[in-house]
Amino acid sequence: LLLDEPFSAVDRPTRRALQADLAEMRRKLAIPVVLVTHDLDDTLLLADEVSVLDAGQVLQRGPPAEVARHPAGPRVAWLLGTEASAAPQRLRQHAH
Repeated sequence: LLLDEPFSAVDRPTRRALQADLAEMRRKLAIPVVLVTHDLDDTLLLADEVSVLDAGQVLQRGPPAEVARHPAGPRVAWLLGTEASAAPQRLRQHAH
């Protein structure tokens, strides 16, 4: 299943409901899902693995929490929209 920015044009409550639906669907169907997003929250909530791309190059790949906690460099941190020191705080917010 290929999804390209599937939550970008919906309001926040609808976004959360769709994220929950997608997570449940992934568990039930056990199919590969490629989710293209610019939103770190989407990756933290839904991804098993994340690849950070820039100009067609993979800058970093790994589990979302690990990539967010330890960006491979300033460019990765910038693309994630967070500084390395702020990433653990964002992850704690999503741990619930």
